[in-house]
Amino acid sequence: MAFDIEKLQQIAKHLPEERKEEMENRIRNREWLKKSAHIALAVKHELRAHGMTRQELAERMGASPQDVWRILEGKENLTLQTISQLEEALGRPLLRILPESPGNSDRCMIR
Repeated sequence: MAFDIEKLQQIAKHLPEERKEEMENRIRNREWLKKSAHIALAVKHELRAHGMTRQELAERMGASPQDVWRILEGKENLTLQTISQLEEALGRPLLRILPESPGNSDRCMIR
């Protein structure tokens, strides 16, 4: 059976411009998005470990519940100020620089 490119083009859905831009944005920002997701997981772990709600975290940070929701989604480009507020609210540091070792020269550890 021969491949019919015309038939494929007729039935294939075209990707809306907005969706294309979103995909390109994710590709462009892949590295900080990974770090943001890693921080989100660490914060969620701390919340569970200390029986703290998202609302309590928001209050301790002086932030809105929507801000905390965005942070915990792992898609927020966090500022140093926000990271500091998270650390203060949780009572422990999130970021720590690892000593140089082969393969770890530019990595940070999220606690």
